[in-house]
Amino acid sequence: MSRRKDGVARNRKIWKEEVRRVYGSKCIICGSFENIEIHHIISRRNQNVCRYIPNGVPLCHDHHAVNEKSAHKDPDWFEEFILGCRGKEWEEDLIAKSNGEY
Repeated sequence: MSRRKDGVARNRKIWKEEVRRVYGSKCIICGSFENIEIHHIISRRNQNVCRYIPNGVPLCHDHHAVNEKSAHKDPDWFEEFILGCRGKEWEEDLIAKSNGEY
């Protein structure tokens, strides 16, 4: 089994594979299948969610770090965008997990 029942992957490579399996292999913003990278929504420095599947999102290279409207160049815009895609319940779960609440 590649991930535990709690949605946490055993290592970074498996985490990326699982994010792709769950959320697809195309950029969530533009739909491109090229140069897909997996972005940590909450920093990978947070060990509570570093390998938590819902903390990942597939992005093309441009929307990950290059475009003005990208996860790294405009994190406020990206946060609003991803919340619109995944919803408030997902956000509450991710925040609780990141704070070590479960």
